Amino acid sequence: MLLILAAFLVGCGDAEGGPGGGSTPTVLSVTVTPNPVNVGQGRTQQFSAAVTGTNSPAQTVTWTVTGGGTGTSISDGGLLTVVVSEAVSTTLTVTATSTVDTTKSGTATVTVTAPPTVSSVTVTPNPASVGQGGTQQFSAAVAGTNSPAQTVTWTVTGGGTGTSINNSGLLTVAGGQGTGTLTVTATSTVDTTKSGSAVVTVTVPPTVSSVTVTPNTINVEQGGTQQFSAAVNGTNSPAQTVTWTVAGGITGTSISSNGLLTVAAGQSTGTLTVTATSTVNTTKSGSAVVTVTLPVVTNAELYIGEATTAVADISTLTEALTYIKSNAVNDTVYTIKLTADAVLAPTTLNAAAVNNKTEVIIKLEGSGAERKISLSGNGALFTINFSNRYSFPYDPAVGPYNYKPNLSLGNNITLLGKNNNNSALVVVQNYGVLQMESGAKISGNHNKSTGSYADAEGGGVMVEYSATFTMNGGEISDNFAETGGNNGSAYGGGVFNYRGRFLMNGGIIRNNRAKVAGSVSQAEAEGAGVCNDGTFLIGGTAIIEPGTGTDTAQNQTRNTIFLKLNGDIQVKANFTGSAVVDLTAEQSTLAASPYVTSSRAVLEGDLTTALVNKFTLGNFQYSNNPYTSVPITGYHIENSGTNIGKLAAN
Repeated sequence: MLLILAAFLVGCGDAEGGPGGGSTPTVLSVTVTPNPVNVGQGRTQQFSAAVTGTNSPAQTVTWTVTGGGTGTSISDGGLLTVVVSEAVSTTLTVTATSTVDTTKSGTATVTVTAPPTVSSVTVTPNPASVGQGGTQQFSAAVAGTNSPAQTVTWTVTGGGTGTSINNSGLLTVAGGQGTGTLTVTATSTVDTTKSGSAVVTVTVPPTVSSVTVTPNTINVEQGGTQQFSAAVNGTNSPAQTVTWTVAGGITGTSISSNGLLTVAAGQSTGTLTVTATSTVNTTKSGSAVVTVTLPVVTNAELYIGEATTAVADISTLTEALTYIKSNAVNDTVYTIKLTADAVLAPTTLNAAAVNNKTEVIIKLEGSGAERKISLSGNGALFTINFSNRYSFPYDPAVGPYNYKPNLSLGNNITLLGKNNNNSALVVVQNYGVLQMESGAKISGNHNKSTGSYADAEGGGVMVEYSATFTMNGGEISDNFAETGGNNGSAYGGGVFNYRGRFLMNGGIIRNNRAKVAGSVSQAEAEGAGVCNDGTFLIGGTAIIEPGTGTDTAQNQTRNTIFLKLNGDIQVKANFTGSAVVDLTAEQSTLAASPYVTSSRAVLEGDLTTALVNKFTLGNFQYSNNPYTSVPITGYHIENSGTNIGKLAAN
């Protein structure tokens, strides 16, 4: 039975590949590489063969070469040897035959060429200087015919222990190598009779004493760049290479390997430190201090007189004012046209600001659209003070109101104040002259006084001591005069005129207020729109609207015009203002009752019944002591007769 089973198993062997075997491999092709190729007389060439087919045929082949003379042969490993006597241009055929299927083979065509020759070997650099303990990379170029191989062998002579050169031509000079010369030689591997050399002078190694960075101090704008350079100082010509770093910067502030500093747009103002460190001696470095500044924005053009061409090299409001300060001449208009918004610190316009010249007009205009000049810091954006100019005598025939303005606010100019300021936004004093035209605006200033008995004098404009403010148009709005301490008074949320001249021929004053925030036992809030204690002329299309106060006793006021004891209103015959103007008249400090006599004029000038009827009395006035509000009842402004314009009992 066992014999029968064994015979059965033998009979069941693999029909394809014998007992227990797999599928028989087949060969489809043989590929010889390289193909074609040139081989010089007396040279060799290595070939390889790839056998492709099914079932992973063996990669073994037999190599043969045909077409060559005696001595030209190929080894079992595919190394072709062409004898020196083989004729140039002879074509040889190298064949690789599969050992799996001898009917499958591949060939390569070989063209016999003349052997390469070497004419010279050039070593670079030559000559060279290398410090004790230093290194130097050399290279060699092998010149000749038929593209000789560039391979060389490197040697160095004249050196002591530790001085050597590697196979890649890197020379290392030992730290103890004496000064003098070495010879570096590169010998061709194609023709060892051909070589080239370089002379190396061994020097004492360089030392670094300092690193100097240029520029050493510099201002760079946010978002700007600055190129730095470094000089490495020392003995024996130390390398000038450095590594650059910057300290104090945020992400985006960096310096390149070439010393180009980039300051991020969001980098805060302050200082950065740029450092250059020597690569020869990393303990030696130099630094520069960089002050990061706000970017300078081009925002202004300056025109002189009737010129239509702007002054060259003037691009900011500050530059324009500086130019006027140094170059102004008598009786000249300097027009500054703002092309973008600007920020300005408190600025005084006095004789020095106009080169000590007379009748100089600085005119501000916005180019193309509204341009804002915002206040930086606390104080008046503009203080117009010409106390040291020649005197302006009062001429009854002409009147004191025809002086040329020192500052003229024209179309599209907005002066923008700030919260918790300590001054009116514009102060005109001591014969200074301010003029405001259509399209100009003074707005957003909060003049808050601090300390006991400290007054807040004017939210928008303060006019004092023989100064003149002429308002031909424009707007004074959203300003606020407020006392923060005890017993201080708030005068004129829009305009406070203290013994100056306020001429309002047009424009509008609105949405201003005056408020007392501290103890009010001896304090007053007088005139949300205008507080007048000087000469006040009103005419033309002037409009003064009620303020935004609440009329809560003297704590806050919305009265439009407050007339102090020395103040009245001179009404011009051309007054066509569309708004009715409220009045609040201060009572006498000499009497306990309202100061109502025939000599108390509220309105003066070219009065008519129609003009007088444009004015009404306000809701209250202040009594003498204590400072409490008293309704104005039983009084009116005479609108006809010899007492026209005067405050009188009903």
